[in-house]
Amino acid sequence: MTTRKPYRLSDFDFDLPSELIAQAPAPERSGSRLLHVAGARLVDLGFGALPELLVPGDLLVFNDTRVVRSRIVGRKRSGGRVELMLERIVAAREAWMQLRASHPPRIGATIDLPGGASATVCERDEGFVADLHVTADLSEFQRVWAGRSTWDAAIRSGHVTLDGPRPLVRAFPRWFTLSHFVSRPC
Repeated sequence: MTTRKPYRLSDFDFDLPSELIAQAPAPERSGSRLLHVAGARLVDLGFGALPELLVPGDLLVFNDTRVVRSRIVGRKRSGGRVELMLERIVAAREAWMQLRASHPPRIGATIDLPGGASATVCERDEGFVADLHVTADLSEFQRVWAGRSTWDAAIRSGHVTLDGPRPLVRAFPRWFTLSHFVSRPC
């Protein structure tokens, strides 16, 4: 197993000119743009071309999620700036947040938020240092996701291999939920 440095939030920063970001939906949905990735080739198409790109056996996943405001800027009691990004709400008064600061706050530190609110750092995961490497046959991965197979069967058959700390290996099957299309006929 090769060792690599843990990912940092800054690894995902890139320049995207504002003129390339849609500021409003296209007047007609069929007029929206579609980037087709064909191997190393990128082709700029209209969304109306999608049916022509599909072949029997393709899996089409619909993303009906909505974007929510998840970024908050706060201040440590020392005055330092802290950027918080909501990852998941886990209870009425508890959430998993990604923090970004020049000097990350310690466990127990209070972060002052806009509107007089505050947050307490309960625990930290230093840059997601625990790696779990997943090697999978894509068709088997899709069968599990679609509910036609199980993680146990895929791992036993060797179509999926997991390499990493045992707690992560054991937890892996619980991280995925089945497609919400599993109980719906096609």
